[in-house]
Amino acid sequence: MKDRIAITLDAGLLTLVDSKVGAQLQNRSQAIEHFLRLGLFGHAKLAGLIMVSAEHQERVLAFAGSGPSGSKKAKKGNKRATTSVQRDEHAGNADAQPLISRQTRALADAGCQRIIIVTQDGPQLKRLIDTIAKNNAQVVTRDVKGTAQVIAAAGEAGIDSPFFALGGDISFSCSLAAMMEYHLRHGKVATMGLISGPEPTKAGCAMLSGDAITHFEERPSKADSYVINAGIYCFSPTIFSFIGPKDISLERHVFPRLAEAGQLMGWFVPGEYRHVG
Repeated sequence: MKDRIAITLDAGLLTLVDSKVGAQLQNRSQAIEHFLRLGLFGHAKLAGLIMVSAEHQERVLAFAGSGPSGSKKAKKGNKRATTSVQRDEHAGNADAQPLISRQTRALADAGCQRIIIVTQDGPQLKRLIDTIAKNNAQVVTRDVKGTAQVIAAAGEAGIDSPFFALGGDISFSCSLAAMMEYHLRHGKVATMGLISGPEPTKAGCAMLSGDAITHFEERPSKADSYVINAGIYCFSPTIFSFIGPKDISLERHVFPRLAEAGQLMGWFVPGEYRHVG
């Protein structure tokens, strides 16, 4: 429920607020609410993390015709009537940009002042560094084996505020700012982006009670739900205390633990979504 109010703001401040309205924050009211929420929670400095394995470096450097700042608007209505996984069909589009550039722009539009790409040494590493240099992002190389170790590396890199984490091989059009607002409002350790998928046994499958994920299993032998992991996350910095020294995979080791502890929320991803590869 929202209340309608009248407020008076400094003209310069209002101009600054209006400059933030765009693909991620769709109107003045949403922008004011977003930055007010960040300020009240004391987390005005958001961070963004993109997870790119060495074998996926070439994939994220490929040109994609739609992505985080694409023109198609999110569907309205039932927030759980989301799009299913598709393959990217826009390679070669004259207006296309590398997938990694679209992701870094989406994070910047959501208010991230620090963006880190965690990857490993690979044949396309130099090209990756050159591509994202102009996007005010940095590449951190770590010899890690799985997604849990990538998140732990973010803590080692000095991230100490709420942050986004994205799989490097996905393209989407949803508002990351709206997802972070949802995450902060619920106050849990983690929020997982969700979509409906036709083959849940080939992905991470989530069971829900309301908006809370009560059970999560990676590639189950039998699935009772078609709700799957989209590879888009919001984390509070307390996530680092949930990752043990022997944990390798978020999906197999950390998310089931968070679900059992009541610390994992689900957020259905609206709009376009593609797994690129």
